Amino acid sequence: ALVRTIRVFERCHLALQHEGDFSNDCLVELNESQSRNDYHLVRQYRTPHHLVRFYFITRAYSSYVESILNDFRAALEADLVPDVVILHSCLWDLNRYHDAFSTEPPVPKAIREYRQNVEKLFQALDEVLPSSTLIIWNTAMAITKDARGYVIEQPCKVSAQDMIEANFYSTNLARGFWFDVLDLHYYFRFLQDFHSPDGIHWNFRAHRYLTKLLLTHLAEAWQVQLQKQRPLMGKWGRGGRKCGGRGGGLGKQEPPLAMLGGWGLLGFPPPIPPHQLGCRARLLRMMENNWI
Repeated sequence: ALVRTIRVFERCHLALQHEGDFSNDCLVELNESQSRNDYHLVRQYRTPHHLVRFYFITRAYSSYVESILNDFRAALEADLVPDVVILHSCLWDLNRYHDAFSTEPPVPKAIREYRQNVEKLFQALDEVLPSSTLIIWNTAMAITKDARGYVIEQPCKVSAQDMIEANFYSTNLARGFWFDVLDLHYYFRFLQDFHSPDGIHWNFRAHRYLTKLLLTHLAEAWQVQLQKQRPLMGKWGRGGRKCGGRGGGLGKQEPPLAMLGGWGLLGFPPPIPPHQLGCRARLLRMMENNWI
C-alpha cells in the first residue's frame, strides 16, 4: 500500500488475512492450517519497477526455509538480485516446537534449537546472497504477560526474559555475519499500550512507527538524504481530526496517520541511525573509499 499510494494501514486492514488481492498484490501460496507448525503463506507485489515478496515462516530454519533459499537461487540465476532482505523469526520457534514427552525443560530446549537454526539460516543467507544485498534482521517485539492465541502453547509459554535472551543471541550472531540489525524490541519496549487485545500483535499506530523505523534504516544504509518535515498544520492544527465532543467542540484529538511516529505527537523517539551500519553496507562503503 505504501509503494502504491503513500498511504499506511488503517485499523480495518489489520484484520484482513488470506485475501486473494490486497492493494494490488496477489496470494501466491497458502497452507491454511494456521494452528499447525507447517503453516506458510506467500504473497507478492510486482510492477515493472518493483518485486516485493513476503514469506511467512514458523521456524528460523526448516525444509520450508530451504525452499525459500532455492527461490533466491533461481532468482539470482535469472539476474534478479534482491536489493534488500528483511527477516525475523522467534515467537513460533520458542513456543511451538516442544517434544510430546520432553526429557528436559521445553523452553531451554527451544532456545537451544533456536540458536542452532538461526546460525544455519545466517550461514545459508551469507552463502546464497551477494554482498550487494542488504540483509536486515529484526529482533522480536515484546509480548504481554497475558498474551494469548494459537501460537501460544500452555504451559510452555515463553517469558519476556526468554525473548530477550533469544534477541541477544540472534543480534550478536547477525552482526558477526555483517548483517544489519533493527532492534524493534528496544524501540517498542515502552509502547505496550499499542498492543492488540491478544497481547501478541500490534495496532495500526505501531505499524506506522515500525514502517518509519524500517524506511529510515534503509535510507541511512543506502545514503539517501531524507527531507525533514515539520508537523502538519492548517485544518489539522497540531492535534488532528475531530473525533467526539459535544456541541461542535473539538473533543478528543487524534492525529492523522501521516503525522504518526513524530517525536512530539506520540512520544516516539527518532530512530537512531544503524549503529551497526558496519554490517555489509558499511563494509562496502569502507572498501569504496579505500579505508580498508
